[in-house]
Amino acid sequence: SAQIIIEVIQSPTLNVDPLEVCSGTDTIVTASGLPLGGDYLWYTVPQQATSSISFNNLTSSDSIPVSYTNNGCTIFDTLVINVIPPPSVEAGDSLNVCLGDTLVLTASGADVFEWSNGVQNGIPFVANTVGSFLYQVTGTNSVTGCQNTDEVFVSVNSSPTLTLDIDEQTIC
Repeated sequence: SAQIIIEVIQSPTLNVDPLEVCSGTDTIVTASGLPLGGDYLWYTVPQQATSSISFNNLTSSDSIPVSYTNNGCTIFDTLVINVIPPPSVEAGDSLNVCLGDTLVLTASGADVFEWSNGVQNGIPFVANTVGSFLYQVTGTNSVTGCQNTDEVFVSVNSSPTLTLDIDEQTIC
């Protein structure tokens, strides 16, 4: 009688965790397949035969299939990329003020703000130097961690002086 030998090969497994990133992010994603020693293939253009794939300046959500082949068996998974848009940060309109004036810069569109030049969002400060100044604000969405920036120009002018020439005349 004939003898048939059946070899049971372990089916490979493949895992790719979903990716949630802020718009403009650079990142590397690594797929993990078992048993070790198999071949990966990302179905991108062009296709990439590696366990890790890099992305530069992500701006839109996407789904990318990947396969893992080991011992003649192939399994598929999909990388789901969710790109979160940045907050719409607004620094406000440009300002013209006089030396010594008190001004307040108040940004909107995010939860947390960090201004350049030591300015604090919504806190008054005194314009103490004549010139043109650029103030940049970075706004952060505290839930997603995504950031965006905006800027405002402030022109600080010398305080006007008033000179009166009075003739000595008698007025009745």
